[in-house]
Amino acid sequence: MPRDAEPGREALVYDPSRVSWAVAEAVSTLAGVSTVYVIEAGKARQQQVTLGARQDKLVEVTTGLKGDETLAETNLSQLATGVAVRTGSAGEENASGASGGAEGRGDRGGRRGTRQ
Repeated sequence: MPRDAEPGREALVYDPSRVSWAVAEAVSTLAGVSTVYVIEAGKARQQQVTLGARQDKLVEVTTGLKGDETLAETNLSQLATGVAVRTGSAGEENASGASGGAEGRGDRGGRRGTRQ
């Protein structure tokens, strides 16, 4: 037990293995509800997320993602759950608005969520 902690007291604990980051462009917020589009088996699925801190072009996702998902970053207004999406290589944007595979990098293009 940390020396500042007392039995029966609550403490907030930051566990970096449980935090995901996404590029800010991949997140849509409407009426206080934030969502991303997860790409699974070639189709978009809207997923509600809870956001935390921002750092440069990244935003912390505290709940809603496992951290290994591929997220759409562009053309979000054209996506809906079930819409077919074709992904390209990192930074290679395509007509569907998603690209994938830039895990852990802060450059543009759809990417997998990252754990920090």
